[in-house]
Amino acid sequence: MADTLYLKQMECGPMQNYVYLIGDPATRQAAVVDPAWEVERIVQTAQQDGYTLTKVLITHTHQDHTGGEIFGHYIPGVVELLELIDVPVYVHKTETHILKNIPPSSKVSTENNQVIALGGDVQITLLHTPGHTPGHESLLVHLPKTGWLVLSGDAAHFKDNWDNKRVASMNTSADQTQASYQKIADVMAQKKAALWINHDLQQSQGQKHAPQFYD
Repeated sequence: MADTLYLKQMECGPMQNYVYLIGDPATRQAAVVDPAWEVERIVQTAQQDGYTLTKVLITHTHQDHTGGEIFGHYIPGVVELLELIDVPVYVHKTETHILKNIPPSSKVSTENNQVIALGGDVQITLLHTPGHTPGHESLLVHLPKTGWLVLSGDAAHFKDNWDNKRVASMNTSADQTQASYQKIADVMAQKKAALWINHDLQQSQGQKHAPQFYD
């Protein structure tokens, strides 16, 4: 377990999307989670903090998280990021085919409980939490001062969904959503972990945002 970890949360775009930078202070390598909307700002923020982005981690392949066309509007995302930096893109094996205009050589298929390292002791565990999409993944990280944390992506769209175990209408499977809720709850109980929900504005208002960060 790493002695230190860098975690920065950035609100990007008009849909309360939160992009995360997760870095290893020892190696100065960082992963970016769901880069979309403000790609240049994301890269610049990492660089300003002294980190080199070496990996892209995708919770799921909806356009507001990865870029692309949605509701007649184009969102910059992974495609534009790869024009700026040459890094591998990690996405669950059931959704690699959905990422368009990305070289196959840049895609890395992932599976449940896969551990991503950043060149040192910092580790990110990928939890397969389907329901919102078939390949949805949540991320488990440990911060020495803050403790264990589950970055749940869109596994639960809002805290109200989580608290009341409601299934969002756009989810692909209600049964898988409920199973993923239980899986996340079990991890939280085992690790005494906090839960960060990606689109929940009220929860986010009580958290640190760039330029502040967690450690």
